[in-house]
Amino acid sequence: MESISLEQIENPKTREFFYQGLEYLQKKSISNALERFEAAEDLLLKDLDLYFLSFVRLEKIKALKALKQYELAQRIIPTLVEYFSLHKMFHPLVLVLIEDGEIRSILQEHKQATEIFLQALDLAKYHQLDNFKAYIYSTLAESFAQQKLYNEAIAHLKKYSQFHTENSYDQAWVNKRLADLYWEILEYQGALPHYLKAQDLFLQNKDYTHATQCMESLLKIYQQTGEQRKSQDLQQKMIAINQLQILKN
Repeated sequence: MESISLEQIENPKTREFFYQGLEYLQKKSISNALERFEAAEDLLLKDLDLYFLSFVRLEKIKALKALKQYELAQRIIPTLVEYFSLHKMFHPLVLVLIEDGEIRSILQEHKQATEIFLQALDLAKYHQLDNFKAYIYSTLAESFAQQKLYNEAIAHLKKYSQFHTENSYDQAWVNKRLADLYWEILEYQGALPHYLKAQDLFLQNKDYTHATQCMESLLKIYQQTGEQRKSQDLQQKMIAINQLQILKN
């Protein structure tokens, strides 16, 4: 937990249940985690400790989401948003909003998810919670893409790309996704440099499968634009990579 210390929980039994729940959650033993969080929740309710109760319930939402009990998770969220907002606890507030947005995305409620992620982004910007920004930009990009709002998706994905090292493997994926989004709106010249960049970075990282996917898209662009020489050169490159993979196997 970033925002609290478990040692601050006065009741040792409550502290033990909470700690066990976090451990089980980390180990993906979700049912056991939920059981421990609910035991800690019961004790905190008896002690009227709303502060630590809010953090236990935040972790409980994660467990419920993992168990696909989305309705139960959503029942908890408004109370937590109200509590964290009232007490100006912006770090956990952004976490709750992200959980809410993720659940709505899973439920295909992309418009509502987008609104929630935008709210989380505004809070992260205003309160300088920089560790959240990259993730929110990426989730917003996908939320916009799901609604076929490709220009907005591209804009947010470009902001997300700024959080990664220029020639990293992550940038390969970002550039491929950007190229795919440009492809969706038939902006082949917009897609072209991103497919080229992704192709080069995948090759640098010996990811020939995804490099080849980029090449296949590039080939279609060259055929669309009548660039026969580039098309032929690329086909030769694809043949060479395919032979290299056969030799490796």
